Amino acid sequence: MRHSLWSITLLALSSPILLSQSGDDAWEIIYDAQTKIRLTEARFSAGTRRLSWLAAEEKSAKAKSKAPIGPEYLEFREDKTPMYTDDVVTYVPLVSVMRLEYEHEKKLVRVTVKQAGDKNLTLAGPTKYANINKFSLDAAVAAKGDVTLDGALQIQDGRMKVPFRGLIHGGAKPVAAPTGRSATVIVRDMEKTPHQVQGLAPLYKVGAGQKLASVLMFQKIGQLDLSKIASLRQLPPTDKKQTYSHEYEVTQAGREKEMLTLLDVTQLDGNAKATLVGLVGSVPAGYKLFPMAIIAEVRFDP
Repeated sequence: MRHSLWSITLLALSSPILLSQSGDDAWEIIYDAQTKIRLTEARFSAGTRRLSWLAAEEKSAKAKSKAPIGPEYLEFREDKTPMYTDDVVTYVPLVSVMRLEYEHEKKLVRVTVKQAGDKNLTLAGPTKYANINKFSLDAAVAAKGDVTLDGALQIQDGRMKVPFRGLIHGGAKPVAAPTGRSATVIVRDMEKTPHQVQGLAPLYKVGAGQKLASVLMFQKIGQLDLSKIASLRQLPPTDKKQTYSHEYEVTQAGREKEMLTLLDVTQLDGNAKATLVGLVGSVPAGYKLFPMAIIAEVRFDP
């Protein structure tokens, strides 16, 4: 049976399928054992973010525009979701995503990340929460096999009107290996989960973008370079109505512990106002962002 025109919208079914890519911008949908649909000009319309803090310095007109700049990363939340609203976010380079696979009955999605060598990395995350792990893909439809589709295709949360299980990216490239000073970030969940990272750095919102820096701002002492800190521990809030505290026990290398108040706002280069977003570290999947509110403790390796 041939179809000369068919527009598919993926909305709310939980049946299995695979998508695969042949070329940098081409994907194939396999919706049964025999039939494949080839797609072109595939792009993510939801679930990714351009990391402006990784953008190279540009002096072009594009850099001055309001269009998002920086490499595109998948915004992924793993199944350990202690804080729900503010939580650890893993940013996976979109060019390194090998596949997205859904288990709709378990409300679960897995992302496989290309690594150097033979072993790759798989992360699992929930799909049952609003605005968490909601990935959408738009593409133009090409023709292949016994079915011709001529129209627009929209994939939302791994669902469409034909059996659908996941996406495969055949041209994935390995993630760069983590670099920088090693640290352990312990988050404020029930298990006090430790996260091993490298190159941990403060991330600030500056204007419409974000920027990495080397300093945190504390009351009384001003800016303190992160390279001088051996450990950082959030103290319990004195007010029971507060969910977290700005009071920290800070240990600088070779010095005694101090009780300091962290300030969210400081000034960076050019006296630009900078608002603290959290701490970012390099990991095998890409980067992890830790909002300050959920950090229980940070320990830096000597």
